[in-house]
Amino acid sequence: MATIYSTLTAGMTYCTYKPGGDGRPVEDKRIVIRGGNMLRAEHDGRDRGITTPEGVVTEISEEDLAILETIPVFQVHKAGGFIVAIPGNKKSDKLKIVSQMTKTDLSTQRTPGYFIKKREEREKMGDKEVVNAPIPYVTNEKVAA
Repeated sequence: MATIYSTLTAGMTYCTYKPGGDGRPVEDKRIVIRGGNMLRAEHDGRDRGITTPEGVVTEISEEDLAILETIPVFQVHKAGGFIVAIPGNKKSDKLKIVSQMTKTDLSTQRTPGYFIKKREEREKMGDKEVVNAPIPYVTNEKVAA
């Protein structure tokens, strides 16, 4: 068994294709890698406001890992630091691996900390319009400005 560590917000389905009877490609193999990093979790169908821990683990076969390594989109995710593949039954410290990975992608939900960080960045660049702009904050009920 191989272990895949993912910091992607959404799960990914990687596919291989073979030629179909009419010349069009037909899906041959489908490998699903779990996502969910930095998403609010639902329990019992109700939003509890719990953010999933950093990094999601999926175990796959060695054959599936060999197939994934040939898929260009998987290679892009791996090169971008969103996916780490550990072949074999090596026991690895999840937190140590995830700490070296890219933490967020463009689909990550924005938190109050994100807006504060962006405001600080804009202030450093000398953006005068941002100085008096309100910082959004999150309550249990709704997002307010």
